[in-house]
Amino acid sequence: NDGMMNKLALMSKLRHITGISKISECVDFTTEFLLSSDRKIVIFVHHQDVMKILEGNLNSWLKDGGYENSLVLHSGLNGNERSNLVEQFKNSNSRVMIASTLAAGEGLNLQFCSDAIILERQWNPANEEQVEGRFHRFGQENSVSITYMLASGTIDEFFTELVEVKRSIVAATLD
Repeated sequence: NDGMMNKLALMSKLRHITGISKISECVDFTTEFLLSSDRKIVIFVHHQDVMKILEGNLNSWLKDGGYENSLVLHSGLNGNERSNLVEQFKNSNSRVMIASTLAAGEGLNLQFCSDAIILERQWNPANEEQVEGRFHRFGQENSVSITYMLASGTIDEFFTELVEVKRSIVAATLD
């Protein structure tokens, strides 16, 4: 159905534009976080160019502040490279990792880190839950803080509603 495909394409474009529009707030949030804590943080993004712009903006602030550059976990890395990057993040002075939501969803252990930002919402709640699951562990002492960055009056509101409705349907089905 052409009408449906056009709507999906438009929603996809709107999500992309919204992702780009949230970069400077994300940089502000991250810099506040770094200045007010000694913890590490992971920022999850969906689009490659959002990742690139965020990395550039963040690294210029990090460099000026005497911090290590952010590490970047993207979909071009194979499983070994992803694991090595996570180990590097765990054991180095790097305090920020930017990660592709889809590339980081499977099998990565980020339990040494308790803070994350989800910059771009996913259409499928399972993808976001997978990301949240990378941080949680049984018997955990530190609480995990995951910040969803939402731009009000944008497609973010639609996705948030969509994802929460899907989540409640899945929960009701499982009950």
